[in-house]
Amino acid sequence: MAEVAAGAGIALAAEEVLSTTLQAGVATYFLTKPTQPLSATFTRIAVAHDDELHKRSLIRSNHTLTIIDSKAYIFGGETADGEVASNDMHVVNLAPGEDQVWEYQLIPALAKDEGGRVPRGRMNHAACAFEGGVVVYGGTSSTGQPADDGDVWLYSPSEKSWSILYSFASDGPVLRQETEVRIFPSASSLILLIGTPTDGISTISKLTPSLSSEATSTPSPYETLVPPPAPTSPSNASFHNNYLYLISSTDPMSSQLHTLAVNSKDPKWATLTFPTNPLSPAPEPAMQAPSFPSPQATEETTSSIF
Repeated sequence: MAEVAAGAGIALAAEEVLSTTLQAGVATYFLTKPTQPLSATFTRIAVAHDDELHKRSLIRSNHTLTIIDSKAYIFGGETADGEVASNDMHVVNLAPGEDQVWEYQLIPALAKDEGGRVPRGRMNHAACAFEGGVVVYGGTSSTGQPADDGDVWLYSPSEKSWSILYSFASDGPVLRQETEVRIFPSASSLILLIGTPTDGISTISKLTPSLSSEATSTPSPYETLVPPPAPTSPSNASFHNNYLYLISSTDPMSSQLHTLAVNSKDPKWATLTFPTNPLSPAPEPAMQAPSFPSPQATEETTSSIF
């Protein structure tokens, strides 16, 4: 039985939280402070059984969860029996009773246009909220190979249908079995990170897709940004206020925080070295350990929790 829980708070089992604040690109400081145990209330709002739904079960890993307007959109992943989950979209209402009577929906994959394609089931993919919908990119199929040739998919919650936002079938990065991907929204663009766990990020791209169905002769919406100055896994990347954040390390006593202003005319990486030892606790590079923006972050001060 799988349970999707939403409650009045989030339980954080951590003794220390590292807040990283960048003051308009001028000064940076790190603050480590202990936190008291926090309490939370969890409420069960959806249940599924493998013997009933099989690949549609919510018992899964390596999936994505995207929040749009108080609703959680769960897509893809690997089920408890090791199979790739179906391409259905699971929708959980995190604020039941306010504007909807239902708390959970299972929506089959339907194409926006007649005769159109829909994304295959996949795991280890990337997703984010974009233009009111859910963008899905990358991932592997049941054979372990890339789920597609690099299509960027857009799910519309209002139309409950899928369309191809952009296709890299003829140009752009090539996805392989070992490829890791991350995707972040940046105004009307998408920031794509592509790499491998062993070699780190190989490509950082900016995609500005056209949401119009009319054919145009505009230049390619795809451009490649400068790669990071040090090897680091795409899985620990963070993006906030048009800044991309990465952590790398070359020795056990220190690590580096790398930042990139992706919307500047000439994007360049800025690197700050900080200690990582018992006297100065701080995060070290890790796989599958993403950071996320602090709720107190503003346009003037950007904080991330790793």
